[in-house]
Amino acid sequence: MSNCMQFAEPKIHTRRNLLKSFVIREFKKSNRCQILVSTVTRSVQLVNGIANPADALIGDLEVVLIGANMTDCRGRGPYFAGNVSGASGFKRNLRDPHNQVQHATAGIIIGYRYGWVGHQYAMWRETEPQDDRLYNATCPIGHSLNDKNYFSLPERIKSAIGDKSC
Repeated sequence: MSNCMQFAEPKIHTRRNLLKSFVIREFKKSNRCQILVSTVTRSVQLVNGIANPADALIGDLEVVLIGANMTDCRGRGPYFAGNVSGASGFKRNLRDPHNQVQHATAGIIIGYRYGWVGHQYAMWRETEPQDDRLYNATCPIGHSLNDKNYFSLPERIKSAIGDKSC
């Protein structure tokens, strides 16, 4: 069994705590897509100038929005900001009453870490058609993410999954 309460080295710990505090404030807003875009924008700012910013960005988003990891520590861990249900601001065909911010983040992470195989596995496991469509929109974004284009992630997310209010 994995330990969900592990803390990162001091610089990473500080960065993730800053992001967590930001996200907790963002969760008070009603537009869920905008919460995700704002969170990713803040995370991009926090990793700017460090080595391997795309990896750091993905790691930070995972622990803050999903939990210590996507499998046995989902919704837990020292940096997890909590759950926010709903999908306001998402394109209509991507909405469901569940945590679409978390699902969209998972799609980006799956695409980044596992590529096409991970995308197919996520689709196989998913039971909600909205989430299938969300993974189809977000896994390719994650798969194409790298240290040269990480700064464009917020706009790419907004364009792929956001409605006009996002």
